[in-house]
Parts: sequence; C-alpha cells; structure tokens
Amino acid sequence: HLCSTHCSAAFPKQPPDKVPDPPTTVASKMVSISAACTTNGLIAATLGGAGIGLTAVARAASTGELLPSSSFHKYGTPSMILTAAALARAYGSPVGRFFELQTSASILRLAVGGALVGAGSSFGKGCTSGNGIQGLAAMSPASFVFVLTFMACGAAAAALLGSSDAVLGAAAAAATLPVDSGSDSVAYELFALAVTLAGGQYAAGKAGSKAGAAILGGAAFSTSLVLSSMPKPSRVLGFLDFTSERGWDPTLMFVMGGALLVAFPLYQALGLAVPTPKKSGAISKWASRPVDARTVLGGVLFGAGWGCAGMCPGPGMVTCGAAIASQSNPVAGLLAAGGVWTAAMFGTKSLVDLAQPKSPSRKE
Repeated sequence: HLCSTHCSAAFPKQPPDKVPDPPTTVASKMVSISAACTTNGLIAATLGGAGIGLTAVARAASTGELLPSSSFHKYGTPSMILTAAALARAYGSPVGRFFELQTSASILRLAVGGALVGAGSSFGKGCTSGNGIQGLAAMSPASFVFVLTFMACGAAAAALLGSSDAVLGAAAAAATLPVDSGSDSVAYELFALAVTLAGGQYAAGKAGSKAGAAILGGAAFSTSLVLSSMPKPSRVLGFLDFTSERGWDPTLMFVMGGALLVAFPLYQALGLAVPTPKKSGAISKWASRPVDARTVLGGVLFGAGWGCAGMCPGPGMVTCGAAIASQSNPVAGLLAAGGVWTAAMFGTKSLVDLAQPKSPSRKE
C-alpha cells in the first residue's frame, strides 16, 4: 500500500488524451470540389466545348485551315472581339456570369503571363484550342506532348506562384466569386447560335469566301468560348491549382471533353488531317511536325504563362470584347486586364515567330 501511495503521488493519474484530428493532407484537399462547380456550369461548359469542336471541324472541312487563336487573323480576331462585346451587351448579366472582368492581378503579372503564353504558342505551334483540340483530334504526337507538358507546368506554376490568391483575391473571399446559377436557357440559346454560325462558316468556306468563313468562324468560336466560361480565370486556376483552399474545379475538363467528343470522330471520319489531291495538306503537315526541343519548350512556357494569369489566347480576346462592352469608352475597355494580357501575348508571339527559322513541317 505504501508503494502504491508513493507511486500515485509521483505519477498522478492523467485525464485521457483527446484523440487528435486527422492531419489535412494533399489527398484530402484533392477531393474537395469547389462551390463554383455547378450543374448549370458543367452543362454550359460541355455545350461550349462542343461548339468549339464543331467550329474547328467546319473550318477544316470547308477551307482546309486550322481555327486560329494565338495567331492574329485580320478577319477572325476582330470578329471574336466584337462578337463577345455584342453578346455581353445583348444579354447583360445572364451572359456576364461567364466573365470575370475584375481582377486582383498586377499589370506585371498580366503582361508576363501573356508574353509567356505567346512565346509558348510560337514554339509549340498552337495553344489550348490548336493543340489541345485540333491537334489531338488529328492524332498529332507533337500536340499530345505539348498538351501534357503545358498541363503539368500550368499546375506547377499556379501552385508555386500563388496565382489563385494573386489573380482572384484572398482565399477568404472565395465565397464572393460569381457562381453559374443562371438559367440553362441562356446556355442553349448560345449553343444554338454557335451551331448556326459554324454552319455559316462552312457554307462560306465551301463557296470560296475565306474572309466570310473567317468572320463567321470567329463569331462561332467567340460564342462557344463565352458559353464555356473559359474567359473566367477562376475556372482555369480552379482547375490547375487542385490544392487551393477554394477547392478543385473540374469544369475545364468538360470543355475539352465536349470539344473532343465532336472534333475527334469527325476529324477521323472526314479525314481532315489526311492530304488529298484536292487539299493542300496544310493540316497534315502541321499535325505530323516532329516532337523536338521547341515543342517541349513551348509547352513549358505556355503552361507557365497559363498558370501565372489563368488566361489563354481565345479567352483573352473574348475578355477584351466583354471589357469593351462594359465601358462607356471602348478604349478604356481595351486597356483593361484582358487588353494588357492579349497585347503582350500577340506582341511576343509575333516577335518569336519572326526569330524562328521556317520549315514546311513546322508551318501553321
């Protein structure tokens, strides 16, 4: 008893320890889906992707050309910008939910992001729509490598550069980000418009009017991009930065999935990447270009720029259009975030294009 008393005094009974909460791991963060991912948003993204795929197929089938995005086109690019402006003005807030014109990104971040994407597009001979949709639909090995590279580098850049907070604001304010809660009817109306414009592009191209095809194709592409919500940096960064406190947003997968569900079978069934006596084979030459150091470098640079600012060529132009519509002075709209990014992208791509040696196998 004496020993027991001494032991109790020396080692008093302790209350049972509280079981600690399990540590938060990267894996647990990965399964957290962002509140910005909604049913309406996924429907719109899939329809927008399908519109992009159909527009690309219509252009290739009627003119034998790729749908331009990172390359400035004297008819197609203005058509994209003006169509986005017209949609933003005509629909107002129901379409405004597909844009994010307010950003916390600095001018330096926007300019650097645009420049990196422009350089990457030049070295890699394409961008998200060029390589990610048309290249994969044509079963291009170079496009496949480019896409894998820019996806991996985009995710790394978004996480390492803290792009979600830098572009979208502090994570605590994530609840204030606009959510796709609008009516599905707007999505279906925009999809019908995109399909109609893509059909017009095909008819114009078959009639020999490349200018008309470019204008209508640019309008169809712009409408589809608006519908996809890719002009929203939160969509891109929410997909790339899967460890963000905001949660992971898989909506971007539905854009590419919808596009490839349309473009891949039609590219293969129509032989759009196969040269024939009636076609010059420009798409075939582009798709069969070699996988080389410039392809990988392009993917690295493109991914770094994409993850830095959350924007790629087509959505950058569409954002310019929406910014023009939101300002009483169109010049002020062009000087907004989308204008800075797009100017840096086009300017850098043009300079890198000029500096690169030309070869038939790498012609766009």
